[in-house]
Amino acid sequence: LQEEYGRTLAKEGVSVGIDIHLAPGICLARHPMCGRNFEYMGEDPYLTGRMAAAYIRGVQSQGVASTIKHFAGNNRENTRRESWDVVSERAMREIYLRGFEIAVREAQPKCLMTSYNGINGVLSGANFGLIEGILRGEWGFQGLVMTDWNALVMLWENVAAGNDVKMPGISAFGGGEGTVKDTKAYLVKGFKDGRVDPRRVKASAKRVLKLVMDSPRFKATVK
Repeated sequence: LQEEYGRTLAKEGVSVGIDIHLAPGICLARHPMCGRNFEYMGEDPYLTGRMAAAYIRGVQSQGVASTIKHFAGNNRENTRRESWDVVSERAMREIYLRGFEIAVREAQPKCLMTSYNGINGVLSGANFGLIEGILRGEWGFQGLVMTDWNALVMLWENVAAGNDVKMPGISAFGGGEGTVKDTKAYLVKGFKDGRVDPRRVKASAKRVLKLVMDSPRFKATVK
């Protein structure tokens, strides 16, 4: 049923020019009043992963990219940009990451969105161990990683951690980066300081271009 549902949504998306579907949300719904309960498949880590994998297969069968979110540990809605998780590795892997792992291994979504919250002292969108270590290194994720809107992480920190796309918003250049010009300056400074590897920028650019070239709209234009 989830696969059929995803396929139907994607067909409608293609008909109106939508190339990327920002779903499914698969964080755990820890409380009946959680603001994202209507959107998250968060009843159980294993069930969530299997349902999400089917949903992703359905969406991507039509060429539309599916985006799993919010990676990871986002279990609340209000004040979630100021939320910090303190969690053991075992709990993280067996509970909070399990659904993501199953979805990635079984369905290989084309996109993933990081969360606002921090995990053990590091914001998710700038967490190298989470993005490059676990997601890409252990699970073999091949797709594009994006931040959530208004994420309070500097661009150079995103790039250094393997996050490919900085989404916009009031605080999109947070942490002292006030304008697009400032953001570029911080990124260049990161190169000079040795905090950002140019190879990571090239890898991110390659993933962005691959996503564009795989999109229904691009393929229709080429034809």
